[in-house]
Amino acid sequence: LPPLDDEFAKDLGVDTLDALRAKIRAELERRRWDEQQAEEKRALLTVLLDRHQVELPPSLVRREADLVRERIARHLEAAGATPGGPGIEPEALDREAVSAAEERVKWDLLLEAIAEREGLTVGQEEIDREVERLAKEARSNVQEVRRLLAGESGAFTGLRATLLREKTLDWLHTRAKFREEEGAAGGQEPK
Repeated sequence: LPPLDDEFAKDLGVDTLDALRAKIRAELERRRWDEQQAEEKRALLTVLLDRHQVELPPSLVRREADLVRERIARHLEAAGATPGGPGIEPEALDREAVSAAEERVKWDLLLEAIAEREGLTVGQEEIDREVERLAKEARSNVQEVRRLLAGESGAFTGLRATLLREKTLDWLHTRAKFREEEGAAGGQEPK
């Protein structure tokens, strides 16, 4: 192993070992903050769903369950397994897919209703920023990503819906009051 010194830090694009340590510390703190925010948002959605009855259209649940099944199959294939293979029960996977789909559809419908009630929308600038972010992340051409995400209608329907749900959840999160809760996963629970 190379010695942990300024030369090692320079090999990683940082001037000094102290600067490298500070950079790593800042990244760990950012990740911890992001995880806490995500946990608070999940808890907030759970509380909202407990308080509000959401009617589940069977067609939406079926479509989402199909998507979940596809993701599970891809994940299993990447791990060298297949649905129905040794130790993997297709019925259990199907139950998991339907359960996850129901939860996702409930979250989506609830967030869409809140966005509509509060007049939240997604502007073209927000779409443009997200397209640029996704292109940079994928190291792809912005115009190609724009073409793929715009769809046949050119309206960015899927991206717009995703951004609106995220924006609504962020809007709710900034207005929620959290209290410390003993034993809670993130240490916080919405009031």
